[in-house]
Amino acid sequence: MRNWKSLIATGVVLSSLPIASSAQDKMSMPEVASSTRAPKAVICVSIDQFRRDYLDRCLEYMGEDGFRRFYDKGAISPDCAYEFAFTVTSAGHATLMTGVNPNIHGIVENGFYVYEERGLRYSVEDSGSPLVNETGKFSARGASPKRLLVDTVGDELERATNGAAKTFSIAAKDRSAVLMAGHKPDEVYWFSSGEGKYVSSQYYMEKTPAWLNDYQAKHGINQWVGKEWGLLKEKEIYEKLCTIDAQEGEASWGLPNTMPKQLLPVGGVPYNNQFAVTPFADQYTMEVAIAGMRALEIGQDEVPDLVTISLSAFDKGGHAWGPDSWEMIDAAFRMDNTIAMMFEFLDEYIGDGNYEVILSADHGVAPLPEVSHERGETSGRLRTSDILTGLQGELQRLFPDTNCAGYETDMPYVYLQPPCSGENAEEFLRQMKRWLSEQEGIGAVFTREELEAQDAKPGTILYAAQQSYHPNRSGHLMIVLDRNYILMPGEGTTHYTPYDYDQDVPLLAYGPSFGAKEGPEILKEATSPTWMARLSRRVLGLNETPDHRLPDPNPAFSESGDGKPLFEEQGG
Repeated sequence: MRNWKSLIATGVVLSSLPIASSAQDKMSMPEVASSTRAPKAVICVSIDQFRRDYLDRCLEYMGEDGFRRFYDKGAISPDCAYEFAFTVTSAGHATLMTGVNPNIHGIVENGFYVYEERGLRYSVEDSGSPLVNETGKFSARGASPKRLLVDTVGDELERATNGAAKTFSIAAKDRSAVLMAGHKPDEVYWFSSGEGKYVSSQYYMEKTPAWLNDYQAKHGINQWVGKEWGLLKEKEIYEKLCTIDAQEGEASWGLPNTMPKQLLPVGGVPYNNQFAVTPFADQYTMEVAIAGMRALEIGQDEVPDLVTISLSAFDKGGHAWGPDSWEMIDAAFRMDNTIAMMFEFLDEYIGDGNYEVILSADHGVAPLPEVSHERGETSGRLRTSDILTGLQGELQRLFPDTNCAGYETDMPYVYLQPPCSGENAEEFLRQMKRWLSEQEGIGAVFTREELEAQDAKPGTILYAAQQSYHPNRSGHLMIVLDRNYILMPGEGTTHYTPYDYDQDVPLLAYGPSFGAKEGPEILKEATSPTWMARLSRRVLGLNETPDHRLPDPNPAFSESGDGKPLFEEQGG
């Protein structure tokens, strides 16, 4: 085991850290003074869909003990943004704790085509790892990190301490908990709407432990049955920050579009689904996380522990009501209380000065197209089925006898299927790209050849697309929407674009390694959320730039006669 008492130091001057122009770049860190010990615990928090401008708008109305602690005594980045194009939950959470982009860690989307399995797969899907609860296995989609191609900070910490460190991960979403945790955590949990409880999978354990079962038996989600979700602050604040309640384009998700909202008066799956959209669900995640930290005795010895927490309900609400709604401004205020609750526990249980907290988000979200239209911006809603129907008609017209009729689309990718190969496939792709590029709301269409070029400049859409591209996971064409267009007909909003509203997120840190005695440290240069992993490694004394290398190319891609990668039929 490493001697953790002589590993790291306090007092990192964050404003002197260099800009990381790409996730693969090596990053040097400043020299720091010697220290007698490492922190007892590092807590990494992701707030799902928490755009950076929530804090820009709401901080002046927040309390002293939540987000303000970062601003008053910690470190903040006023310019933190993802470098890759498809900003979704799976890709973001994998990036946060690996410190590299999807082109390295391989989680290019929430779901992607797995060539060796001949089908689309969910990012953490694993039928060999069924879900478990207090009684053992139960019937539901299993989950594990088997599709994550690189280690997380937790994996590195477990290895460095010969398993003596405790690593614990929790989120409402399975993909968030699993991908932040990595391959060899101690305990990982996520919320099952069907069960109405936090569960895990057989990858981690045979059944959930006594501490979790006891806590949920005494403090289950039914304590919010029939509860009203009302405004936490004065109505005038919401009118100032969001104009009107119940904007055009909002979705309901089983709840009214105006505040206040009343949850169902009885428990069960419909109630569970309602609960999961409200700020109460994020409060509950933090409460269960605190119970877990007590049960695992996080930060109670000299070996540093690592906890990752993802607060997922914020995303569910954001998809329904959008970032300019009264609901989401109120959710931000309530999130401030949840962060304050975390700090209160850490101060009491581990002791202020003995822990580090790093906070960011996995992505942002687009405004409701209707709101963008009111602001005078071009915007729109697209329907995937309409695009595919039009594309199929065009291809049938151009290639009535082609052997390239087989392809599969999972936006933003188009995957060719065998027996499409050689010159037929090349012309087929060229015509697909042409037609798609002509459609309203589609900003760019990239081929594999374009994505594998190495000359794109950081900050361009091509560069962002390259950071989302993995040769074993991405399709033959990659589709990027125009600004303010979303693939969500009807109501609500979504994300996964290379624009500021999806890429810009907070990066906040608190603890003895961050900040000054008076006022915050300001990260004066641009950062990316990869810094959550990098800063975690720094304070834990781990290798700051682990050697993440691309795996060998997928054998399903071979060289055609002109040297371009094309999908070919494989045996078995």
